[in-house]
Amino acid sequence: MRISSLTLVFLAFLPLTSQMQAQSAPENGATPQTTPATTRLNASVETETTAAAALAKGNDSEALRIWQSQARQGECQAMIGLMGMYTVGWGTKIDPVAASKWQIRTAKACSINEVRAVLRLIRPIAESGNPHAQAFMGTVGTAGDPPIANDAEVLRWEELATDKGDAYAQFAVGSIYDDGGKGVRRNLQKAQEWYRLAAAQGNGMALNNLAELYRFGKGVKKDPQEALRWYRLGAEHGDAKSAYTAGWMIQEGKGAPKDDAEAMKWYLLAARRGEARAQFEVGEAYLRGKGVNQDKVEAYKWYNIAEFNARNDQTPWEYVGHSNGIENSEKTLTRTEQGRALLALGRNCRDGEGLPKDEVAAFVFFEWAAKTDPAILQEQSYLQEREALDKQLTPFEHKLAETNLHPLGPKKP
Repeated sequence: MRISSLTLVFLAFLPLTSQMQAQSAPENGATPQTTPATTRLNASVETETTAAAALAKGNDSEALRIWQSQARQGECQAMIGLMGMYTVGWGTKIDPVAASKWQIRTAKACSINEVRAVLRLIRPIAESGNPHAQAFMGTVGTAGDPPIANDAEVLRWEELATDKGDAYAQFAVGSIYDDGGKGVRRNLQKAQEWYRLAAAQGNGMALNNLAELYRFGKGVKKDPQEALRWYRLGAEHGDAKSAYTAGWMIQEGKGAPKDDAEAMKWYLLAARRGEARAQFEVGEAYLRGKGVNQDKVEAYKWYNIAEFNARNDQTPWEYVGHSNGIENSEKTLTRTEQGRALLALGRNCRDGEGLPKDEVAAFVFFEWAAKTDPAILQEQSYLQEREALDKQLTPFEHKLAETNLHPLGPKKP
């Protein structure tokens, strides 16, 4: 069942699920064996309760701050909490890019029991009538295979949130009816009605899914022009996926006359919001001069950030990771030009200029800039910037960076 366009990758919890369940229910009263996962779970409960207490008091921004700090240390429940908060827009605006970042890190590090622990913290808040908590329970409840909550239970939580007019929950209910599932019959008419309610409140994901109905003819007559209109509206309301698809349709002449320059406008909008496929297309445009003046240095930068962002996410990796974009662009550049481009990219990531802010990505590109052009190591400004970045990263973030410090290129890690 699809709950959102960023699709929480909870299947990655599966390798630990059966092991953790066995540990939580020892036979004959035996003392459960302590493992790194259970130790981490027990150690984080007290600190996570602090964030939950802030949420219970309605101090959403304080809870967000607590979880942000703890998540940077690799605390699983904090990462799960942030993923949920950014997904449903609790204490912050809905931010699919930030949610996806924590989704990926959570899937790599955490177990299904840690998801259950977070849901236990949030349940009393949801039962008190908080619509963000109710939407959180529905969305994060889709974890696992089989999921922690069945489709009917997820729908119940999301519908409770819609009673308070929550736009994300309206979108989520639409998604449930769009896909159907166990205990919920597919109903495209209801899906459209809920999407329209959320879209009326400016929910970009709902606008994107309305576009999908018209693009594929789901419950409505297939209409590329109407689809493109909704994609554009979704993009204007912050949805990166909508912006990417608008660019693709215009590039292909679907729903509008083919126009490479107009397509580039939408691709660039999506790319700056962190959409890996759009970043790849921007690289292609700069390399070939399609809809923009040819700029092989810019092409190299966009190919690299596209592949960095795609390598941990299977869907964009299949789109981006097997291309020869980096190889094709680097053939036209000297090692010095490549190194300077990577350094500039690192600064963009560090400062959040034209890209979502990401200190881990910044550190990786700083390192690769110097490996590509060792002369950079002789520059005092580089050494100072690199040292400052190094001090900013937590041990957990250093480990994340280390997993990406092999050469970027068309090889899956």
